[in-house]
Amino acid sequence: MNSLAALSESIGSPEELDLLLGPAGRGLEEVLSRAQHAETGSRRVVRATVGQAHAFHALLSVIPSLFGGEQTFHSRIGAYRENALAMAGGMLTAVRELPH
Repeated sequence: MNSLAALSESIGSPEELDLLLGPAGRGLEEVLSRAQHAETGSRRVVRATVGQAHAFHALLSVIPSLFGGEQTFHSRIGAYRENALAMAGGMLTAVRELPH
């Protein structure tokens, strides 16, 4: 299960999703469905607007706090909390390195 699916199962309403991910959060499944395999490795390339990128960053930042323990998190997501937080940090680093 991915982080978005786990979050969707854990929240109670579309308004809660909006609060956690912002208005672009409702369209993330479609963005992920268009992801392409990278030329090397197992990575995927996702083309996203700034709003969608914000929603992904919010998802990666908030999802570790929604599950009680590390084992529960790992069994639901298939990764560890530090992986999600490292991805969020990597997104921020990538944006900082963009040419202005």
